[in-house]
Amino acid sequence: FQEIPFGFKMSEEKYGGREPVYAGAFTPKKQAAEREVIKDDPVAMWRIKSQIMKQLEGLEDAGEAIETRPEPFVSKTVADVDLNAAVDKACHMQCPQLWDAYLRCTEDKGVEKCSGWYSDYTKCIDQCTSKLFLKLTYAITEDGKSSHARFSS
Repeated sequence: FQEIPFGFKMSEEKYGGREPVYAGAFTPKKQAAEREVIKDDPVAMWRIKSQIMKQLEGLEDAGEAIETRPEPFVSKTVADVDLNAAVDKACHMQCPQLWDAYLRCTEDKGVEKCSGWYSDYTKCIDQCTSKLFLKLTYAITEDGKSSHARFSS
């Protein structure tokens, strides 16, 4: 233990940092990155994936019509857009605490001892991407229903 002012002591280094040892029943709150453990919920992931697939089934009719086009068409607006990379970057921005904790751990202990932090980070990214794709498919299908309604028979 390391002595600090006012009679407090610092604990041994664990989990990438030190925390003061207090007398009595008081225990300090954990920081967000330490407190947040991403639970892998396969049922929730399955539910989101099935909702995405249900939304995409609504676009099947358009797929048949697209196949009968005389030549392939790619919109100039989205020709250079990599949607997977955009979603990955957006989700990385939603999980910065876990990524920072992983980087701190790799600096202190090396990559091989930080697989838990990386696992939590990838679970966070996986949850984010599935939710983001669900929102995206809802937006696409809703826009497809209302768009150009005046031209439909």
